[in-house]
Amino acid sequence: MKIDSSNVSEDIQKARPNVKANTVKQYEVNLKKLQKLYDTDNYDFLSKPDDVMDKIKYLHYLSQRNILNAIVVLLMALNSDEKYDDLLTTYGELRDELNDKYSDEQKSGVISDKQSKNFTTTEEIFKMINDMAEDLKPIKKKSKDEITKKEMQLLQAYTLFNIYSRMPMRNDVAGMTAINQAAYKKLSEDEKKENNYLVVPSKGQLYFVINKFKTSKRYGELNLPIEDKNLRKILRYYLKMNGMGVLFKTSTGKPLTRTELSKVLIKFSKKYMDKSISTNLLRKSYLSSKYGNMKDDMKKDSK
Repeated sequence: MKIDSSNVSEDIQKARPNVKANTVKQYEVNLKKLQKLYDTDNYDFLSKPDDVMDKIKYLHYLSQRNILNAIVVLLMALNSDEKYDDLLTTYGELRDELNDKYSDEQKSGVISDKQSKNFTTTEEIFKMINDMAEDLKPIKKKSKDEITKKEMQLLQAYTLFNIYSRMPMRNDVAGMTAINQAAYKKLSEDEKKENNYLVVPSKGQLYFVINKFKTSKRYGELNLPIEDKNLRKILRYYLKMNGMGVLFKTSTGKPLTRTELSKVLIKFSKKYMDKSISTNLLRKSYLSSKYGNMKDDMKKDSK
């Protein structure tokens, strides 16, 4: 079966005009990996799913899933005459099996072999946070203008670890905006959906509003009150030194991306614990500590 695509990016963008350019680029990267395995410049090999699965069986299952998803997206883009319906069904089922495996792993708190060497307990995480607090003591006497860039980076990491050790979200605080409650209420519904926010009332409880996250289509907007008194205190002090607006920044003042957020956590956990701790591991540590193997309770609380 001939499967023709002279320009993958253009074909996908025409079929899915709302998909971000970076996402399209990642689809193309994964499809190029396959072409390299077959030493070809066409996609005719996609007509044999069993052979494709044999080619990628040595990859981690998440890499396999990403490749399969790219295949599905390409076939959908080329399927105007429905001649790839059967292939789409086959590749879709293979991809969904891996999606289910990932979902089950996240719900159960299972630690992969790769993660096991960096896995840590909540007690160890809070010890690290306390060690960071000790190193931050000198800045308590400083004003916002006096704090150094290095001290601000440590304060930012300290704040991030305090958030994620108590409210283990994914990388959803990346790009987040701090906004006072009065200004937030004046935003249009479209403006609210464009970003994630830390809403700061003049009095009362701070809260996160999460609109852009992995399962937003299922859950819609998440309004997460910050119930932990210590975390509220830490955030108010951080805002005093950082100001409103972009909440977490790179050393050059740009908003942290999701990837950069992970790099900050890994950099400081490596320094203080000699372990590379990501948001994913913080979530699993939290779930393991709170629930053990109580999967039903875990599912109930997952939102």
